[in-house]
Amino acid sequence: HSEVYRPYDTAGNKLGISFEYIPETESERQAAANLDMTENQFKLLLSYGLTNGDVTSNQALNIYKIYALYTDVSAYDDKGGKMEALAKNITENCKNDYEKAQALVDYFEQNGYVYDNEYEPDDESIAYFLFTSKRGNCTNYATSMTLMARMLGLPARYVEGFAAYEKNERGEFVVRDSHAHAFVEVFITGIGWMTFDPTVPGYQRDYSANGTNFDVSTFVSYFSRIALFIGVAFVLVVFVFLNRIIEVFFRLSLKFRDNGDKVIRLYRRVVRLLTIASNDKLLGYTPEMIREYLVKRRGVELGGLIDLFEKTCFGGYVPDEAEWKMVYAEYKVQWKKLAKREKTSLELDKNM
Repeated sequence: HSEVYRPYDTAGNKLGISFEYIPETESERQAAANLDMTENQFKLLLSYGLTNGDVTSNQALNIYKIYALYTDVSAYDDKGGKMEALAKNITENCKNDYEKAQALVDYFEQNGYVYDNEYEPDDESIAYFLFTSKRGNCTNYATSMTLMARMLGLPARYVEGFAAYEKNERGEFVVRDSHAHAFVEVFITGIGWMTFDPTVPGYQRDYSANGTNFDVSTFVSYFSRIALFIGVAFVLVVFVFLNRIIEVFFRLSLKFRDNGDKVIRLYRRVVRLLTIASNDKLLGYTPEMIREYLVKRRGVELGGLIDLFEKTCFGGYVPDEAEWKMVYAEYKVQWKKLAKREKTSLELDKNM
């Protein structure tokens, strides 16, 4: 059965729109867990349905396309087959597709993985997250599971949306921008698309709590590096030109990275500049939300960088030199607008 969601604004007023959706029930998951059917059996059943007229040719074609499209891992270089071997080891004793998908979810929580939205690894690759750091945000977990599921022949897709877990005093779900989340959808043979969330516990907290969003530890880290070079006597000068000095060091650091790493670091730099300048909590924003934020709040268009970041980070795409130079030039033109601090309401009152 379907349910209807009618959203409210922050003042508690109905927005006059509604969304209808069909939630996944426990009985549906139980049916998937008990369904003993292989991909080949399902496709054979599908062919019988096509012959008998129970299934249309378009319906059958769509399902075949799902298996072809969502099991493709050609864009990812699994060096030595290490990730595929891990996926097979995790699901070795599973009897059906649902159990395999759930085993991938359980693996992260049972093997010491940590949720850390502030972590910036030395290596941005999924292999580094999966086998070395075991620390990252929801995009790391969802990307890892999507790739492993596909390597097992399970059609899987990376999905961005919202994690609805906070409720108000009326018992209704509150969905905030900061609740943006990445998860996985797996096509379960004989059932259809089902949702799986491999991110370990830790992300479900209230980001709306009062408090500053300024990253003090990051500031101190940058300030300390600068102080090593210029000495205590120039502290005041450094403070005045801190943003420019940090930007110079950031740009210099890019020279020692490959194009894919450069694109990912440049996107994260944009988010960090916006966060520090506005005091808004943007670390949970999806790329599409950052795109809208840039246009509405800063009047800045960085569509080329955001599109290339999504292809690189989530699709395993390797940008060429021309693509990198194009988005880098776009960033250099706009970075002052990104770094310009917005005045707080208190500062605005003082100027009136």
